Amino acid sequence: MLRHNINEEEKSIFKSLIHFFETHKFSDMDKEIDGILEETINVVFQLEMKRLNIRYNSDKAYFKNDVIMRIINDCKKNIRGSEKNGKKLEYDSKTIFRKRPRITYNKANLYTNLSDKDTKKRVLACKKIFITIFHEIEHMIQHKLVEQSVSSKNTLMCARDFALKELMGDYFYKGENYIFFAIEVLARKDALERYLEIMGEPEPEIEYMKDLEEGILCFGKYKYNLELAKRDKVAIKLLDKIIYEQDRLDILEKYPALYKEYTVEGKRKNAFQLIYNMVKEEKEIQSKEGISKEEKEMLLNDSREMYYELIYIQLEKISESDFLEFSRTLDELGMSNIFIQMIQYMEKEENRKTKIANKMIKACQYLNIDINKTTEGLEKRVRDEYGTKKELLQKLENMRNANRKEER
Repeated sequence: MLRHNINEEEKSIFKSLIHFFETHKFSDMDKEIDGILEETINVVFQLEMKRLNIRYNSDKAYFKNDVIMRIINDCKKNIRGSEKNGKKLEYDSKTIFRKRPRITYNKANLYTNLSDKDTKKRVLACKKIFITIFHEIEHMIQHKLVEQSVSSKNTLMCARDFALKELMGDYFYKGENYIFFAIEVLARKDALERYLEIMGEPEPEIEYMKDLEEGILCFGKYKYNLELAKRDKVAIKLLDKIIYEQDRLDILEKYPALYKEYTVEGKRKNAFQLIYNMVKEEKEIQSKEGISKEEKEMLLNDSREMYYELIYIQLEKISESDFLEFSRTLDELGMSNIFIQMIQYMEKEENRKTKIANKMIKACQYLNIDINKTTEGLEKRVRDEYGTKKELLQKLENMRNANRKEER
């Protein structure tokens, strides 16, 4: 009910401001409109904090809020908004003080095109103000999920990206990879989804923008040392090398979600460790109190999907002797059907990504974006990738069944 009421309140604010810019242009000299825009950002931000159960009131002193939000007007800064995560500061062995997350919105770039003579451009610029508000909030949510070590594919992607951003800096993050960075793509996609949820009515341009971001999330690649490869493969290769070989265990402490795939020594977890963790987590989720059946099912599904992906990476290189031992471990843990479950998951992913590929191609056409190299043969690449994955899993299932017959 709270979410519905907040959505309705924000929808009313959005429609009022959009209607205004359908007939008016913004001028830097118009202090009244500037004041209305600034107040709108404040109100929408405050409503979003209420929805997320985060303490914030723009009328109170910053130390009484759980997040700091400020609005600047700086033409020299090439940003629409930014988010800086709060940090844990340990002053002694018993006390940990936490700096608050800080979100900044820059009017100098947020208001771009509000003064355009083209009505469509003004209206889209207005909508993008709201979308930017959500975008920076999404970054704050990403940090919270990574710190709380929530089990999901998206949380793990964010943890990897936050780590790479810190370890490799602008050289890796700000160049050609920026548009494909999972933390940025997810923030763009989720912000667009939040806007559409609030408005609750068809908006083709915004929907196509969302479809494009979902496609980039699924099929984005990173470039490193002149090599272009799938996002996860590049991230895993780089982090494996840096965390273990360069002894950067501090990164695991800073981004705890990485412990899903790394040991405390910084080594990548093997199939045995992953399956034990998966079973343990499922029991913990099932015994959780104070959450609905639907929430439990969602947490279980997110956790399973993440572990399926991690386990598959290890199964690709498992030796025959280790596989025999792994097979026995599955029986001991009551996970004898895991290969069948993983095949079903891969089939679901193949169908999901095929639909996303189709939507992405249509979005590129509608938005007049030329990324033929990215979309060319996309459906075939999806079928080939998941065909290979299902083939390996079926082979392992057959080997497992054959071994069980021999043991009998």
